[in-house]
Amino acid sequence: MRKNIQELKNAINEIATTQKVLKQNRKTVNFIGERSISAYEAAYKVQSNKYELRHMYLAYGILRGKDLKTIDSGVGKPFDVNKPLLLDYANKIAEKYPFEEEPVSEGFISSIKKLVA
Repeated sequence: MRKNIQELKNAINEIATTQKVLKQNRKTVNFIGERSISAYEAAYKVQSNKYELRHMYLAYGILRGKDLKTIDSGVGKPFDVNKPLLLDYANKIAEKYPFEEEPVSEGFISSIKKLVA
């Protein structure tokens, strides 16, 4: 696996582990343990991390050469009006972790053109 893809995978794992802790801190009733963050802040961060993780998973899958429909089942639906925005944000994330052998813009954009067409 390429070094930059491994860095993206590590970033995904890091956010996913914090997501588990934040989901527990969202509870206002039946919470066991010490609260590290308020329930309101935890709920907000869970939602923002959820948005970020979805795009990171998309970027990771596309960098690995997967088809967009196999990565995220909601993207291929006809009522998905956010598809261009979703792909633009995933493209920005993928540019942070470029391929080492070839430029990201050529390979990534060609794979997106095939998926959108």
